[in-house]
Amino acid sequence: MFDVKTFSITSSIIMSLFWNPAGRLLVGATLAIPMGTVGLLTWKFRDRLSEMVEMTPLAKKALLLHAGYFASCIFSFEILIEDYPMNTTGSIPASPDNLFWQMTCLSGELFFVTMCAYGLMASQDAVPRWTWLIPFAQTSYNLKNSLIWTLLYSIFSPVGKPIELMKLDAVLIAGLFVTYVYTFFTAGVSGYQRIN
Repeated sequence: MFDVKTFSITSSIIMSLFWNPAGRLLVGATLAIPMGTVGLLTWKFRDRLSEMVEMTPLAKKALLLHAGYFASCIFSFEILIEDYPMNTTGSIPASPDNLFWQMTCLSGELFFVTMCAYGLMASQDAVPRWTWLIPFAQTSYNLKNSLIWTLLYSIFSPVGKPIELMKLDAVLIAGLFVTYVYTFFTAGVSGYQRIN
């Protein structure tokens, strides 16, 4: 039988988890996803990171799609944060302070830098293999966030609810991640090699 009192107490404990040291340790544990992804690929390909890898048409399209998506995110965070679709993820504090302002600016900055990197990568016929670590770093971190926002929200969310909008984001990012993995492992090495 469902006990409202027990549920209420349990929910309060779970919702406060992030804000206590044990919760922060759990958040820290999720960082193993992006750090492990980039660390493993860097170690595995340590002797081949400078080789030039051909940019396939599929990779170029994926990078341009990703760059376009992130271009829209810049405006969503910096200018339109109180509008749809951002207003579906939560509410702006009644009295935003400098931390809130700083987080919106830093979000826009990171989306801009990544958008530029993806656009520049897509404009090339070949790139050094190490540049693929940029999309791997971003997508693996994004998928880590998707995991805690959409599946493990009952543990991590301060309000105990999933961020529904991020389910669509997760599908897009997972598809892009698969495309990047496929490119990284199958694209040919370009005849244009860097001279050491």
